[in-house]
Amino acid sequence: MEKLLDGDDRAKEMGYPDYESFLTQHPLRARRGLLGPRLKPWNGKVADAPVLQAHISGGRWMVQCWCGAYSYVAVRRPIHWCMACGNGAINAALPVELPGEAERAEIERILLLRPVQAGMSGEPTQAAMQANPLVPGLRRDWFPGQSVDWLMEINTANGVQS
Repeated sequence: MEKLLDGDDRAKEMGYPDYESFLTQHPLRARRGLLGPRLKPWNGKVADAPVLQAHISGGRWMVQCWCGAYSYVAVRRPIHWCMACGNGAINAALPVELPGEAERAEIERILLLRPVQAGMSGEPTQAAMQANPLVPGLRRDWFPGQSVDWLMEINTANGVQS
């Protein structure tokens, strides 16, 4: 079944049971690699603010850290921990705002109608990131402020029935 992917999906691809395990364990496992010593494991803390906004990029739920790095978001538990900066002086995961459940389901339904050619990766999240839209420019992207109606209008204008 095709779906939009999130942090839990990426964690499972990489052999972790869930996104929280990925955040705490992956930087420690990766220490043998080139970037490993720089990755910061999540300390389990969650701050109340500031709240970051989730977006969809290439069929994946993501968030951008203020340091510029992008991370997956687990829809089940929308928090952000940046392995690059450790969320700076806050040193705790930050809450991430997602659309409400009904709106999120409709956004996902509309984006999944957009035809893409999946990338060559055997990992679904990476294949989604590499996907090429079969209608030029009609990617599976959504950003806060884009309404469901607007997404449907874009689909319709490009011959994709919503």
